[in-house]
Amino acid sequence: MAREKLTTVGRNDSKKELTAVARIQVNIKKICQKQGINTAYGLQKAGRFTPTLAYSLFNHSFKQLSLRTLLKLCTTLSCSPADLLVKK
Repeated sequence: MAREKLTTVGRNDSKKELTAVARIQVNIKKICQKQGINTAYGLQKAGRFTPTLAYSLFNHSFKQLSLRTLLKLCTTLSCSPADLLVKK
């Protein structure tokens, strides 16, 4: 696997090097629409997510995804994690 180095600036402005193994494309909205869920509110009701989490998931505005949430999404949308998260 090709690795690339990323440089970030932390709170104390010291540089840290991170190694990125792969980029991941998120297909939550696409899978939702295939299931007839066209809004964040629809996802909220279908999966019993909080309004904030449903909005974040539907609009891809999250930084991390817990395994519990991933499992709940897969159960709600009748799919596998590989359907939702695709390596670019």
